Amino acid sequence: MPRTTADELLELLGPLTGWLLRSSFEGTTRCEATVHGIAHRYGHPVEAVFLADAALLTVGGRTLTYSREPTVPPLDHVSRVHALVAEIHRDGPAPREAARRLDAILAGPPTGIRGSRSSPRSSCWSRRCSTSSPATRSPPPPSSWRPTG
Repeated sequence: MPRTTADELLELLGPLTGWLLRSSFEGTTRCEATVHGIAHRYGHPVEAVFLADAALLTVGGRTLTYSREPTVPPLDHVSRVHALVAEIHRDGPAPREAARRLDAILAGPPTGIRGSRSSPRSSCWSRRCSTSSPATRSPPPPSSWRPTG
């Protein structure tokens, strides 16, 4: 593989760092390990520091800073990004190709199975509850469990 430039690596690690920060369910230690592992694979030292809502990335003398509120990404994006990272570690694509594929993953709509929603008049998730009498309905799940969108 031809020598990777710092700019090429930054094209990949910049967006990946932003996504990892937004998807902080990964945990800061794992985010840092992911960034360091990819940089090592392409032969560059990097500095990556992740906090709960901020990150710093230094590649080849350039430092990028990130500050984002964590969100829950679409799970298919998570699995596709993880698959790309694994492919990179297995002598996968050059950084520019990996960056292009990462952009396509993150820009694409979520795919997969959509859950069924309860009727707007329902007080619980399943449609079978919406037709039962109030005395036999199950209590609704806590608001933090209700599906959104």
